[in-house]
Order: sequence, then structure tokens, then C-alpha cells
Amino acid sequence: MNKKLPAWVILTLIALVAALALGATYNGTKDRIAAQEAEKAVATRQELLPDAAAFDQVAPEGEAEVFRGLDAAGNPVGYVSTGTVTGFGGPVEVTVGTDASGTITGVRVGGSNFQETAGLGAKSKEPAFYEQFTGKEYPVDLTKNGGEIDAITAATITSSAVVRGVNETIKAMADTAGFKISEPVVLVDELGSNRYATSKQGFGGPVYVEAEVVDGVITDIVIGDDRFNETSGYGAGAKEEKFYSQYIGKGGTELVLNTDIDQVSGATITSKAVNDAVNMILLYVNDPAAFAAQMAAAADVPDVSIPEGAETYTAEGKGLTGTFDVTISVDENAAVSGIQVGDASTDMDAPFLNNVKDNAAFLAQFLGRTGPVDAAEIDLVSGATISSQGLVEAVNKAWNKSQGIEEAPAPTAAPAAEVAGTEYRGKGQGLSDTFPVMVTLDDSGTIVAIRVKDTDSEYDGPFLALVRTNDAFLSQFIGKSGSVSEDEIDLVTGATISSKGVITAVNEVLAKAAAEAPAAEPAATEAPAAEPAGTEYRSKGQGLSDTFPVIVTVDDSGAVTAIKVKDTDSEYDAPFLALVRSNEEFLNQFIGKTGTVAEDEIEMVSGATVSSKGVIAAVNDALAQAAAAPAAEPAAAETPAAEAAGTEYRGKGQGLSDTFPVLVTVDDSGAVTAIKVKGTDSEYDEPFLAKVKDNEEFLNQFIGKTGTVAEDEIDLVSGATVSSKGVLDAVNEVLEGLAK
Repeated sequence: MNKKLPAWVILTLIALVAALALGATYNGTKDRIAAQEAEKAVATRQELLPDAAAFDQVAPEGEAEVFRGLDAAGNPVGYVSTGTVTGFGGPVEVTVGTDASGTITGVRVGGSNFQETAGLGAKSKEPAFYEQFTGKEYPVDLTKNGGEIDAITAATITSSAVVRGVNETIKAMADTAGFKISEPVVLVDELGSNRYATSKQGFGGPVYVEAEVVDGVITDIVIGDDRFNETSGYGAGAKEEKFYSQYIGKGGTELVLNTDIDQVSGATITSKAVNDAVNMILLYVNDPAAFAAQMAAAADVPDVSIPEGAETYTAEGKGLTGTFDVTISVDENAAVSGIQVGDASTDMDAPFLNNVKDNAAFLAQFLGRTGPVDAAEIDLVSGATISSQGLVEAVNKAWNKSQGIEEAPAPTAAPAAEVAGTEYRGKGQGLSDTFPVMVTLDDSGTIVAIRVKDTDSEYDGPFLALVRTNDAFLSQFIGKSGSVSEDEIDLVTGATISSKGVITAVNEVLAKAAAEAPAAEPAATEAPAAEPAGTEYRSKGQGLSDTFPVIVTVDDSGAVTAIKVKDTDSEYDAPFLALVRSNEEFLNQFIGKTGTVAEDEIEMVSGATVSSKGVIAAVNDALAQAAAAPAAEPAAAETPAAEAAGTEYRGKGQGLSDTFPVLVTVDDSGAVTAIKVKGTDSEYDEPFLAKVKDNEEFLNQFIGKTGTVAEDEIDLVSGATVSSKGVLDAVNEVLEGLAK
């Protein structure tokens, strides 16, 4: 009998023995390796902080590990921390030491996974490179960007990575270490392969932008990283293709928002952050000298920090919706010597206050001044006027404290006299929601008082706050009667939509009051109006968000003899339509008209242009009905239209804020034979979709189409481009699905 073991058994036994041996070796050495790594880390910390006799860990593992160096007496002498960034070949560990005030005492570069190119990026581990950081303060940068660090020749990516690592590490340790750092204006990182990145402050936090720039032109762009926190439905739209694709193919050094690039609707702050970041990248690539000059100028900012040991005084400033603390110090001459601004108490104020609190050029205007400071002498921060003014008031309060001056209590206002009249409630439209407006009218229908109520919308809140407390704006309505047009009212800067919403609400109230007023007793001598001669035709006019009925009477000669505009169920259209349907001067312009009525023949109702045009379209439809009406001898009954041949498929179109169904009928040859666009539940999309869904000229362009329909084959509906493209996408979704 053959008693030899099979070869595979022998190989398995050998592999098992080898694995056990390796495991035993690893278990025997892993503790030694860990101990060696720990000893090496301690040695590095000691190199970076030679005055330290011991170190204690002040930030736990899992965060940015920060070690505090203590002298023999137990006093802090500085801090050490390590960060990891991506270089040319992979991860690069950057260990940074600082003294107690944040000045760099040393930097070391490396890590167990360091793979930068020998003779190039690997030189970052040599003293000739890393010793340049000693004595510098955050932020550091390369000389080509206006900084003081010379890049390693032919290793810019590694050099930029180390600079980034030093800055990120210091920034991460600052709060734990307790020293103050000044934020850089912008740093642009080179990522390799013609890619560059930077960040700017958005509405909800930093907005990261990464762009590929080839021959001075943007060929790819990425917006947002794991810190992206812009508002869903608003700033988050910056990550959607219809916004960021606008940058592809653009070059130069400055793209202008709303000229070169259409901003995200309702997201000015986020859009500006993206555009500013893109412009910094373009400037960095296309005009390095201008970029370096800009960085150098930005680095030369005044020191507004409170001197060490100085006595401080704190007061509260008011923002749009909350408060924030302002702390100052004063010198022996009672002049402001330092200033520090705290965080906003509400999320709504944060993005505006952030533009103020870290703006050294703005804050430096207070240094050397004795109170009270006149706000007219201070250049306020553009886009953060209320926060700027709140800071001025807080500085004055804090300065008064420093001088022992008590704030005089605000005088108690005498209760306002009760306004005589009847109060009506109107509704104004803000960016994302409506808000109540209370209007008091006297017996003559004249406005004697107006109050704008608050909103539950976090998006509208700060804008409405500018309107509802602005007496100069609101007082413009006092004494108004009839219809108030926009050109009669100076809108509140920075709150145009809310201002217009108030005008709309006021007009709604005025129209409602006029409709409720009892009709005058008819004069005894006046004979009742004769019933207009002719046939009544019912048509439909298009308002902002919905249609409304129009009844037109046409006589045998084809001339209009009477017109009635009916009401609408749309709360958005009602105030505008009210201006039209009761305006006899406007309606009488149609009497006697025949054929097609041109818009330039009719004087529109001020403030209700869309509704006025809707009436014109309805009249023309009625006149067309009358012209097509059968003569006295009735024509033979028309054969009902044949049902479109084919199978109906459902596609989905994308509007501004939501999707809508599109039903497409396709015959056996794959050609479109019919198309129907359904309505939407979105109040934002509805007025635009209404322009598309009943527009036969637009929809008929799809009939007979097969395969993919290109945008240049279709004339989009003016004023409803997004909805038109949504229909096109839905049709293509159906056609492409059938082709698979």
C-alpha cells in the first residue's frame, strides 16, 4: 500500500507552520514596534519643544491629538500636534510645535506611509525645507503666493501639501491650546493634474471648490466636501449641474455673478462664496503675480486683538434675529486698544456676523477711538449692515462701562393713540412663505395704519425683519387709497421681495375693502343699462399662477360689446386680478374691438401687467371663437378627433423645485403622436409650468420625434426655460427607455 501523503497536504502543513511562525513573530514584536513608535513621537515632540521637561495630552485620541509641553515647574511652554495631508505620492504626516502664543517652534515631515519622490518631494523631510517654518505664525504660505516659504524645486505639490498641513494642524490645535489665530483671506492648494482647490465661507459653513484648469480655462469643477452645510432647496443647489456647469469653459481672472454666472435662486451668499472661490483659483493660475500681490496685501492686516493682561469690557450687540457679544479693552487714554466679537446666538445671523467678526480691516476702525463712536464715521461691512451697526452700538455700550458711565434707561413711549378705522388682514409673499399684513382703513378707504407680522420661515425671517421694523418704508403707505403701484414706494434695500410682498398685501386689502363697500343708491333719473346685444363667449386668461374666466359678448358684426372678468381661486393671483376686474377704464378699451387685439392697443393696469395680458389673450380667444362660429345655417356636426394612435408612457420632468408628470404617446414606429404635461403640487413651479402645459405650439414640436430630442431642435417657452427643459428631458426619458 502506498503510504505517501499527497503533495497538497504537505503544502498545507508547510503554509500552516509558516503562518503560525509569522504570527508568533508579529505578536512578539508588535509591542516592541509600538513602543519604538511612541519613543520616536516623544523624541519628535522634544525636538520641537526643547524647553519642555514633560508632556501631557490635552486633546483626546480621535480628535486632533494635542500635547502640551511643561517646564520643570509645571508651566506650559508650548504645544505639539500632528496632522495628515495628501501629497504627490500619498499621505504626508506633518508634526508642528508652537510656543504658548502660537508661534511655530518647529516642523517635522514624514510618517510611516510617506511616499514622496526621492530627490524631489522627499526633500520636505530635510532641515533646509522644514526649518523655514520656525518663528512663523499662522497662516504660512509659499513665496509664490505672497508667503515666506520657498517651495522645493520641481516639487510644488509636496511643498503646498506641507504648508497646508502646517496651517490645518495649527488651526485644529488653536482652540485646545487657547491661542488666537488670524484667518487667512484665501489659500489655493495645488492638487496635481491641473487641479486646484480653495474654500470660502458660505451661508452654513465653508464651501469647498475644486477646479481643473487647462490652458487657463475651467474644464471640470467640484463643489462641496464633507463640511458642506448649505440650506436644502436653496444654497444646496450649488451642487446641482445646472449651476456648476456654467463654469465649464470659462477663463480669465474674474467672473461676475449674475452677468457671467446665474446665481442659485434665493441663495446669494452661497453663490457668491462659490464664485469668489472660482475667481481665486483663476487668478492663482492665470495671473500669479496679481495673486501674490493680493495675498501680500491681505496678510498685511492690523492686529485688533486685546493686549495680554488688559482689562476687558463686554456688551451685547443686536443682529437680525439674535444677539452677539463684543468685548473691548481701552488704554490709559480711554481709547479702544483691542476688540473681539463673539458668535451669533442664532443660526440665521451667523453668516452675516461671520463677515464682520473676522474682518480685521473693519474692526481696526475702532482702535484709538474714544466713545461714543458715530456709526457714520465707520465703513460698514457690505452685505452685513445690521450686524455692523449692532457692533457699533455694542462697542459704545462697552466703552461706557469702561468709563463708569451708566446707560440711561430708554424713555417709556407713550401708548400710541388708537387709530380710527377698520383693520383688514392681507397676505404678502416672501421668498419661501407668506406673511400677514394688517392694514387699517378709514371710512374713505384711505390707509391710516399698517403692521407687518412675523413669519415662521427661517429663510424669510431676516429679510422680513428689515421690512417690518422700517418705519420709513411703512409710512409711505399712509394716506394711500385705490391701487398702490411699485413706483410709488421706495423698497427696502436687501429685502426687495418682502417689500413687494407688502405692496401686494396692501393692494389685496384695498381691493377687498372696495368690494365690500356698499354700492351707492342709484340716481332716480338713471335708466337701467340695456342688456348688451350679442353672443356670450367664455374664455380663459392666464395669471401668475393660475387661469381665470373671462366672459366676452360679441355682436353679429364681430365686435366686443361687453366684458366681464371673473375671480380666481389663486391666492397669489387674486390681488393682481382684483386690480383688473374692477377697472372699468381698462375693460372699456376692449369695447368695439374686432379681429385680434394687439397689446400695444391696450393700456395695462399698473401693478397687474400679467393679469392685464391674460385678459387680452382671453379676449382674442373669444373673438377667434366668434369668427369660427357657424353661420345661421348650422354646419354638419364635426367628427370627433380620433384618439392618438400608440401606447402612452409616463415620464418625469424636473421643474425649479419639484418634478411633474409628462404623458407621451408613441406609435409602433417609435414616433411621438401625442404629449400631455400634467400639473405640479409645487407652488413655486406652477406659474412656470402653466406657461408650458397648455402651449400647443411648444408641445407640437415633439410630434413625430424619435430617438433622442436635442435642445436645439425645440424652441423653449420664454419665461419657463427650466420647465421646458423638464418636458424635453421627460420625452427623452420615454424615448430612450423604449430604445433599450
